[in-house]
Amino acid sequence: MKKAEKEKPFTITTVCRQDLVDAGIPRRIGASLSDEDMEAIARRMGELYVEYGSFWEDIPTALESVQEKRRTSAASQE
Repeated sequence: MKKAEKEKPFTITTVCRQDLVDAGIPRRIGASLSDEDMEAIARRMGELYVEYGSFWEDIPTALESVQEKRRTSAASQE
């Protein structure tokens, strides 16, 4: 596998203005943010998830889920 393939990013999640409201941020503040502001918030949230969240611990769990789905799909095709 080439380095570019190994380092290809995949989106984990998204954030929208409604998410801010759901998190308790006043709607007027969310409405006042530009798309660039929202992109900056999303980037920072991603950094925080990797630095302080359970990002690294969640990778094996997510992998197992995908592998189980593949095993189930393969078994049903036999």
